[in-house]
Amino acid sequence: MKRIGIILIILIIAFSSGCTDTNQSKTMEEGNNISVNNAGVNVSDNINASKTVQDSDLKSAPDLSTSPDTTNTSNIVQKGDNVSVNYIGKFDNGTVFDTSLIDVAKEADLYDANSTRTYEPMSFVVGAGQMISGFDNGVLNMTVGEEKTLKLSPDEAYGEYNQEYLVPVPRSDLENASIVPEIGKKVVANMRIATIVDITDSNVTLDFNSPLAGKNLTFDVTVVSIEKASKE
Repeated sequence: MKRIGIILIILIIAFSSGCTDTNQSKTMEEGNNISVNNAGVNVSDNINASKTVQDSDLKSAPDLSTSPDTTNTSNIVQKGDNVSVNYIGKFDNGTVFDTSLIDVAKEADLYDANSTRTYEPMSFVVGAGQMISGFDNGVLNMTVGEEKTLKLSPDEAYGEYNQEYLVPVPRSDLENASIVPEIGKKVVANMRIATIVDITDSNVTLDFNSPLAGKNLTFDVTVVSIEKASKE
């Protein structure tokens, strides 16, 4: 079988999620579709992020912590609006994996003084597929200053873990790109981030699953601003 080589580039990643390098990982942010043909495997994944990365329809609505006044639609989040939010992302056990708040990041030992990441509200266009589906749908009908807790299943976040996204590639491909294979190292293949999970004398296995695949996630969200969509 004719082998189509892939270009691998070492990433320096400060990974504290989706939500979030989210540049904030945008947590949440998904990358472009990937096609890795070295092993005859096509990988096409919609994870947000930012397609977090595209996203599937919301299968179960998140819990609503409050019931905002929806009589004035200019004050509530609707599809097409550009919104800015602060968020704290947590696993079921309460461990914080990502946040837009620097104090929370420091408390959770996520802050890296040497990182170029900035901690600030995350902005996105609601319904544009820029976010994982549960987050995107969860902010609908919120108002400025409102706080809400979103509890997302894998289907609403980064999907279930998929064994088909484990792709072996020739070790020589990495070495020819001046990459020393190491377990856990992040690389870019065909515009997608992958993690090296196995190394043999001849092959290296890349994992294209999101690190958050298969996990239930909780996001504490606060709406900072709403810029209404143009009526044109």
